Amino acid sequence: MARIAYKFIPSLILVLLLGCKNSGEEKSETELTDDLTITISKAQFEAGGMKLGTLETKPFPTIIEATGTIDVPPQSKAVISALMGGYIKETPLLIGDRVKKGQMLLKLESPEFITLQQNYLEAKQQLAFLKADFDRQKQLVAENITSQKNFLKAESDYKGKLALCNGLRQKLVLLNIPIEQVEAGNIRSDANIYAPISGSVTKIHISKGVYVSPTDKIMEIVDNDHIHLELQVFEKDIMSLNIGQKIAFSIPEASSETYEAEVYLIGTHIEENRTVMVHA
Repeated sequence: MARIAYKFIPSLILVLLLGCKNSGEEKSETELTDDLTITISKAQFEAGGMKLGTLETKPFPTIIEATGTIDVPPQSKAVISALMGGYIKETPLLIGDRVKKGQMLLKLESPEFITLQQNYLEAKQQLAFLKADFDRQKQLVAENITSQKNFLKAESDYKGKLALCNGLRQKLVLLNIPIEQVEAGNIRSDANIYAPISGSVTKIHISKGVYVSPTDKIMEIVDNDHIHLELQVFEKDIMSLNIGQKIAFSIPEASSETYEAEVYLIGTHIEENRTVMVHA
């Protein structure tokens, strides 16, 4: 949890300082009237670190304390799961490993992958026959040689098989199974899962040989390049904050060092605990 200290100059500070100035003048007049004079020597003046100057306004910083967490935006997080159920065949990564977008994370193996490829090849072969029959019926109906019913049936069969073939093809694409290899007759039992973002592996929920379903989390990746603070600031302090304002924060659980951040987003919704979310 991050501890945050905000510094700002209140708009009323000048009024307060002017009041202090007038008070100082009245006190001075009293001292002159009572003829109260303090005399010091040059040595005392220098030893006390004194210097001459004029009355001026000075800012009095006010500290706003808030607590929060360190996080990354949603687009910098990725939860890896499988499109279809299968067994973990290969998982070469460990927690903390850096990965690049498009890098292979693991291999998944399942008999369903084989069935899917077989169904695609069968549908593609049938599609060629149905396409030829559809073109022939279209020509015959144009010449009034065949009935409209035969043409409509040929059209329905062809378009239905076309939709099925395209759907199976898209599934293979999502599973990262190369279409060219399948159409060449090279059927495989495994499929690769690749990293959708660059980042570090923060969690691994599986091990080799474990069966995972599409609802299971396999691993999680976080990109820390866009790390930010999510702060809970009380509503009474929100008006004192501005976009671009510098803040100082520390992480007690990690070290005693103080870091610097900058406010880039101030929320507008007030939570039930009367706080507003601020991002820095």
